[in-house]
Amino acid sequence: MNNQIKFSIICPVYNSADYIESAVHSITEQSFNDWELILVDDGSTDNTNKICDRLASNDKKIKVIHQSNQGQSKARLNGIHSALGEYILFLDSDDQFVPNALEIISKHLENKDLKMLIYNASVIQSNKDNSSIYDLSEKKSDMPVVDFFLKRRISYFWSICFKRELFDLSKDVLDKFCSLSYSEDLYLIYNIVKNLNSSDYKIVDEQLYKYIYNDSSLTKNQNAKKAMDRFYSFNSVYESIYLENRNAFTQITKGIRDTAGWTYLSAARKIALEYDYKHYFSLIKQIRFSFLFRHMNKFKKDKYNFVGYIFLKLKMYKRFRKYIIKKEGKTK
Repeated sequence: MNNQIKFSIICPVYNSADYIESAVHSITEQSFNDWELILVDDGSTDNTNKICDRLASNDKKIKVIHQSNQGQSKARLNGIHSALGEYILFLDSDDQFVPNALEIISKHLENKDLKMLIYNASVIQSNKDNSSIYDLSEKKSDMPVVDFFLKRRISYFWSICFKRELFDLSKDVLDKFCSLSYSEDLYLIYNIVKNLNSSDYKIVDEQLYKYIYNDSSLTKNQNAKKAMDRFYSFNSVYESIYLENRNAFTQITKGIRDTAGWTYLSAARKIALEYDYKHYFSLIKQIRFSFLFRHMNKFKKDKYNFVGYIFLKLKMYKRFRKYIIKKEGKTK
């Protein structure tokens, strides 16, 4: 155990030639040196694979895994299976850690038997002031970790340091995780932490990660598959919370209800545009009778969402589809 690497940082990479070097340098320039960086090239079609190999040739602590294009979830899981560290962190290929992040994380872990450390991140956008990804000002050391899902305060891999053993999950959970292309982190994080005690984790408000807003990122470009995966993740997580503790569910914030409303309506819109009517009808019924739709029917009440919600509420599926196609300026 004394010879074990402290941190394994896993970075899934796909067509990231323009920014992968900056992401990697944010690790190689850390003030704390007990780490390995695992770059998982998910079948890139640009020059990314060669850049990854070059970076690894210059630093023996960098490993590269090349796989056929299987998606970000599978890339992360393959990285986890290859990790040798006591703790696992995640880095997106277009983001960065702050220079002393690993040293700060290590100090928070000293002399504590923690399974998880949750930290903050700054959102970097061009022509805009930097902002915090979370509001952790009301954090409580004795708060059950599930409460942070009720307030949407943990949902990203890259804002958490995990004890490696936390990923020893059932095959069904891991298989489902690999099938998801959007909000898969929300789904897996919930399955990891739902049984943790408050003594198993620590929350710090320090911004140790830079989330760099990039319009070409995989997570910014949504289609019907991604919209349905996001819907599945939210529906699965919040239904599970509700079934475990209905009283706790009263703590759901307006922001969560707005997000839930946007989640099922955005899925319905994408499905209306991309699927033939037979498949559209089947998927819309799933949404209409889902936990989210039945229990969390609050949403940002702009006119567009309000009309869509009324159509679904009244089971006017065909009219809703025609409305969406017309609104989006598409023809079928």
